[in-house]
Amino acid sequence: MFMTKPVRIVTILSGTGSDNGAVLNAHKSSLIPDAEIAGIIATALGLEGARRARALGYENVWEINYEGYTKGFRLNHFLTFEDEVEAMVISMKADLLFALGCKYKLPIIPGVLMLNIHPQCTIAHGGRNMVGLGPHKNFLIHEVGDLVYRGRKEVTDPFYAKITIHEITEKWDEGRIFLQYPVKIPTEIIADYISKKVPLKESAEKVQKFVLKHEHRVLPYAVNLAVQEIQDRR
Repeated sequence: MFMTKPVRIVTILSGTGSDNGAVLNAHKSSLIPDAEIAGIIATALGLEGARRARALGYENVWEINYEGYTKGFRLNHFLTFEDEVEAMVISMKADLLFALGCKYKLPIIPGVLMLNIHPQCTIAHGGRNMVGLGPHKNFLIHEVGDLVYRGRKEVTDPFYAKITIHEITEKWDEGRIFLQYPVKIPTEIIADYISKKVPLKESAEKVQKFVLKHEHRVLPYAVNLAVQEIQDRR
Protein backbone atom coordinates (compact mmCIF):
# COMPACT_ATOMS: atom_id res chain seq x y z
CA MET A 1 0.00 0.00 0.00
CA PHE A 2 1.35 3.43 -0.97
CA MET A 3 1.99 5.68 2.05
CA THR A 4 2.06 9.46 1.66
CA LYS A 5 5.19 11.03 3.05
CA PRO A 6 4.26 13.22 6.04
CA VAL A 7 4.56 16.96 5.56
CA ARG A 8 7.22 18.37 7.86
CA ILE A 9 6.05 21.48 9.73
CA VAL A 10 8.18 24.07 11.51
CA THR A 11 6.47 26.75 13.58
CA ILE A 12 8.01 30.04 14.70
CA LEU A 13 6.80 32.23 17.56
CA SER A 14 7.75 35.34 19.52
CA GLY A 15 5.58 35.27 22.63
CA THR A 16 3.39 33.10 24.83
CA GLY A 17 2.74 30.66 22.01
CA SER A 18 -1.01 30.25 22.40
CA ASP A 19 -1.52 29.91 18.63
CA ASN A 20 1.41 27.50 18.51
CA GLY A 21 -0.18 25.55 21.34
CA ALA A 22 -3.41 25.24 19.34
CA VAL A 23 -1.49 23.64 16.45
CA LEU A 24 0.53 21.33 18.72
CA ASN A 25 -2.58 20.22 20.62
CA ALA A 26 -4.35 19.47 17.34
CA HIS A 27 -1.34 17.49 16.17
CA LYS A 28 -1.15 15.49 19.40
CA SER A 29 -4.87 14.74 19.07
CA SER A 30 -4.32 13.37 15.53
CA LEU A 31 -6.33 16.22 13.98
CA ILE A 32 -3.43 16.95 11.62
CA PRO A 33 -2.86 13.34 10.50
CA ASP A 34 -0.64 13.82 7.44
CA ALA A 35 2.06 15.91 9.07
CA GLU A 36 4.81 15.83 11.65
CA ILE A 37 6.20 18.66 13.74
CA ALA A 38 9.79 18.95 12.56
CA GLY A 39 10.63 21.77 14.95
CA ILE A 40 9.58 24.87 16.84
CA ILE A 41 11.61 28.08 16.66
CA ALA A 42 11.36 30.73 19.39
CA THR A 43 12.75 34.17 18.54
CA ALA A 44 14.06 34.88 22.05
CA LEU A 45 15.54 32.96 24.95
CA GLY A 46 13.20 31.71 27.67
CA LEU A 47 9.90 32.47 25.93
CA GLU A 48 6.70 31.10 27.44
CA GLY A 49 5.84 29.64 24.03
CA ALA A 50 8.98 27.48 24.08
CA ARG A 51 8.20 26.28 27.59
CA ARG A 52 4.64 25.40 26.57
CA ALA A 53 5.86 23.43 23.56
CA ARG A 54 8.22 21.37 25.71
CA ALA A 55 5.46 20.80 28.28
CA LEU A 56 3.37 19.25 25.48
CA GLY A 57 6.20 16.82 24.78
CA TYR A 58 7.87 18.58 21.86
CA GLU A 59 11.58 18.71 22.62
CA ASN A 60 12.72 19.89 19.17
CA VAL A 61 12.60 23.56 20.18
CA TRP A 62 15.29 25.97 18.94
CA GLU A 63 15.68 29.33 20.66
CA ILE A 64 17.18 32.22 18.65
CA ASN A 65 18.35 35.40 20.37
CA TYR A 66 16.93 38.05 18.02
CA GLU A 67 17.88 40.89 20.36
CA GLY A 68 21.49 39.74 20.32
CA TYR A 69 21.64 40.19 16.57
CA THR A 70 20.23 43.73 16.86
CA LYS A 71 23.18 44.59 19.11
CA GLY A 72 25.65 43.42 16.49
CA PHE A 73 26.57 40.10 18.08
CA ARG A 74 27.47 37.13 15.94
CA LEU A 75 25.57 34.18 17.39
CA ASN A 76 25.91 30.44 16.69
CA HIS A 77 28.27 31.27 13.81
CA PHE A 78 25.56 33.25 11.98
CA LEU A 79 25.77 36.89 10.93
CA THR A 80 22.05 37.68 11.10
CA PHE A 81 18.78 36.49 12.59
CA GLU A 82 17.53 35.70 9.09
CA ASP A 83 20.57 33.52 8.38
CA GLU A 84 19.98 31.47 11.52
CA VAL A 85 16.25 31.04 10.84
CA GLU A 86 16.93 29.87 7.29
CA ALA A 87 19.62 27.44 8.42
CA MET A 88 17.35 25.97 11.10
CA VAL A 89 14.38 25.56 8.75
CA ILE A 90 16.57 23.87 6.15
CA SER A 91 18.21 21.61 8.74
CA MET A 92 14.76 20.56 9.95
CA LYS A 93 13.87 19.66 6.35
CA ALA A 94 10.67 21.69 6.56
CA ASP A 95 7.97 21.63 3.91
CA LEU A 96 5.85 24.21 5.75
CA LEU A 97 6.93 27.11 7.94
CA PHE A 98 4.03 28.62 9.91
CA ALA A 99 4.57 31.94 11.70
CA LEU A 100 2.34 31.90 14.77
CA GLY A 101 2.74 35.21 16.53
CA CYS A 102 6.18 35.92 15.10
CA LYS A 103 6.82 39.67 15.14
CA TYR A 104 9.97 39.73 13.00
CA LYS A 105 10.54 39.73 9.26
CA LEU A 106 11.50 36.29 7.98
CA PRO A 107 13.74 35.26 5.08
CA ILE A 108 12.10 33.72 2.03
CA ILE A 109 13.21 30.09 1.88
CA PRO A 110 12.95 28.37 -1.53
CA GLY A 111 10.94 25.17 -1.59
CA VAL A 112 9.14 25.91 1.69
CA LEU A 113 5.51 27.04 1.89
CA MET A 114 5.62 29.94 4.35
CA LEU A 115 2.42 31.11 6.02
CA ASN A 116 1.57 33.68 8.68
CA ILE A 117 -1.56 34.21 10.77
CA HIS A 118 -2.75 37.81 11.09
CA PRO A 119 -5.67 38.67 13.40
CA GLN A 120 -7.23 41.21 11.03
CA CYS A 121 -7.60 41.78 7.29
CA THR A 122 -4.07 42.23 5.94
CA ILE A 123 -5.24 44.63 3.22
CA ALA A 124 -6.86 47.07 5.65
CA HIS A 125 -4.90 46.40 8.83
CA GLY A 126 -1.62 44.82 7.78
CA GLY A 127 1.88 46.09 7.16
CA ARG A 128 4.97 47.05 9.09
CA ASN A 129 4.33 47.63 12.82
CA MET A 130 0.99 45.83 12.64
CA VAL A 131 1.86 43.41 15.43
CA GLY A 132 0.52 42.95 18.95
CA LEU A 133 -2.36 45.35 19.53
CA GLY A 134 -1.52 47.31 16.38
CA PRO A 135 -3.98 45.60 13.98
CA HIS A 136 -6.81 45.80 16.52
CA LYS A 137 -6.22 49.49 17.25
CA ASN A 138 -6.17 50.12 13.50
CA PHE A 139 -9.43 48.18 13.13
CA LEU A 140 -11.14 50.22 15.86
CA ILE A 141 -9.90 53.60 14.62
CA HIS A 142 -9.97 53.26 10.85
CA GLU A 143 -12.80 50.79 10.34
CA VAL A 144 -15.21 50.95 13.28
CA GLY A 145 -14.68 54.59 14.28
CA ASP A 146 -14.48 55.92 10.75
CA LEU A 147 -17.59 54.14 9.47
CA VAL A 148 -19.66 55.20 12.48
CA TYR A 149 -18.37 58.79 12.28
CA ARG A 150 -19.30 59.04 8.60
CA GLY A 151 -22.72 57.52 9.17
CA ARG A 152 -22.00 54.49 7.02
CA LYS A 153 -22.70 52.18 9.94
CA GLU A 154 -24.45 52.27 13.29
CA VAL A 155 -22.88 51.02 16.51
CA THR A 156 -25.39 48.16 16.53
CA ASP A 157 -24.39 47.02 13.02
CA PRO A 158 -22.12 43.96 12.73
CA PHE A 159 -18.37 44.56 12.58
CA TYR A 160 -16.05 41.72 11.62
CA ALA A 161 -12.40 41.05 12.34
CA LYS A 162 -11.11 39.01 9.43
CA ILE A 163 -8.52 36.53 10.65
CA THR A 164 -6.19 36.16 7.68
CA ILE A 165 -3.71 33.43 6.93
CA HIS A 166 -1.46 34.53 4.12
CA GLU A 167 1.71 33.54 2.35
CA ILE A 168 4.86 35.25 3.59
CA THR A 169 6.65 37.39 1.01
CA GLU A 170 9.38 40.01 1.10
CA LYS A 171 6.80 42.74 1.80
CA TRP A 172 4.91 42.86 5.10
CA ASP A 173 1.48 41.15 4.94
CA GLU A 174 1.18 41.38 1.16
CA GLY A 175 1.33 37.70 0.24
CA ARG A 176 -1.42 35.57 -1.26
CA ILE A 177 -4.38 35.24 1.07
CA PHE A 178 -4.53 31.55 1.88
CA LEU A 179 -7.57 31.61 4.16
CA GLN A 180 -9.77 34.28 5.71
CA TYR A 181 -12.18 33.76 8.59
CA PRO A 182 -14.54 36.59 9.63
CA VAL A 183 -15.32 36.93 13.33
CA LYS A 184 -18.20 39.15 14.52
CA ILE A 185 -17.00 41.40 17.32
CA PRO A 186 -19.46 41.68 20.22
CA THR A 187 -21.59 44.84 20.01
CA GLU A 188 -20.75 45.68 23.62
CA ILE A 189 -17.06 46.08 22.76
CA ILE A 190 -17.91 48.31 19.81
CA ALA A 191 -20.41 50.44 21.77
CA ASP A 192 -18.07 50.92 24.73
CA TYR A 193 -15.27 52.06 22.42
CA ILE A 194 -17.43 54.46 20.38
CA SER A 195 -18.95 56.00 23.51
CA LYS A 196 -15.43 56.34 24.99
CA LYS A 197 -16.56 54.36 28.00
CA VAL A 198 -13.55 52.13 27.35
CA PRO A 199 -10.31 53.67 25.98
CA LEU A 200 -8.63 52.51 22.77
CA LYS A 201 -5.93 50.31 24.31
CA GLU A 202 -8.35 48.45 26.56
CA SER A 203 -10.85 48.06 23.71
CA ALA A 204 -8.10 46.66 21.47
CA GLU A 205 -7.15 44.20 24.20
CA LYS A 206 -10.77 43.02 24.38
CA VAL A 207 -10.89 42.56 20.60
CA GLN A 208 -7.56 40.71 20.70
CA LYS A 209 -8.76 38.34 23.43
CA PHE A 210 -12.03 37.63 21.60
CA VAL A 211 -10.36 37.04 18.22
CA LEU A 212 -7.60 34.86 19.67
CA LYS A 213 -9.95 32.03 20.67
CA HIS A 214 -11.19 31.95 17.07
CA GLU A 215 -7.60 31.82 15.81
CA HIS A 216 -7.18 28.66 17.89
CA ARG A 217 -10.24 27.14 16.23
CA VAL A 218 -9.30 27.94 12.64
CA LEU A 219 -5.58 27.08 12.80
CA PRO A 220 -5.86 23.26 12.67
CA TYR A 221 -8.09 23.57 9.61
CA ALA A 222 -5.65 25.99 7.98
CA VAL A 223 -2.70 23.71 8.67
CA ASN A 224 -4.53 20.77 7.11
CA LEU A 225 -5.30 22.85 4.02
CA ALA A 226 -1.62 23.79 3.73
CA VAL A 227 -0.60 20.16 4.14
CA GLN A 228 -3.00 19.17 1.37
CA GLU A 229 -1.62 21.88 -0.92
CA ILE A 230 1.94 20.66 -0.37
CA GLN A 231 0.94 17.05 -1.02
CA ASP A 232 -0.85 18.08 -4.22
CA ARG A 233 2.37 19.70 -5.46
CA ARG A 234 4.37 16.49 -5.01
